[in-house]
Amino acid sequence: MADKLGLDYDEVVILKETSVAHGGVMALYADELILTNKKIICLSKGMFGGTKKTYHYPLNQIKVFNGVPQVQKGKLSNGTPSLDIYLVDGEEHFNFQSKNKQTIAIWIEEIQKLFGVSETYASTRQRNSSDDDDSVIGAFKEVGEEFKDAGRQIAEAF
Repeated sequence: MADKLGLDYDEVVILKETSVAHGGVMALYADELILTNKKIICLSKGMFGGTKKTYHYPLNQIKVFNGVPQVQKGKLSNGTPSLDIYLVDGEEHFNFQSKNKQTIAIWIEEIQKLFGVSETYASTRQRNSSDDDDSVIGAFKEVGEEFKDAGRQIAEAF
């Protein structure tokens, strides 16, 4: 597998996720996303599961502001949460088929750790994000999302 990924001898896999949509609203949950200590790798899969193309995004190409990598939770045009990664030469969007919001949060945290961002700063930033709504409606939305995730987990268990 290391040969397929093109890993260096001192490179290790930190996170790996299957059933990833890469690109936008019309993308299928067929790709695989891998975070190493040096880069993010996206394996674009074909209809029959074979790898069509491999994308490498070196971590040193992620934009950084005040020591914080520009990796955040965004939204696609249909409202689906996405992992947005801002690179020196563009941006990439990924979303995950299962536990999308939780998985996005994990990926953001792990990428920030690689840049030396403390967990305290990251959690404060996440709470203060403009995406959150402190109103009563926002609280109901948050509770509703939690129930939806819990329902999915129970359904998957059966």
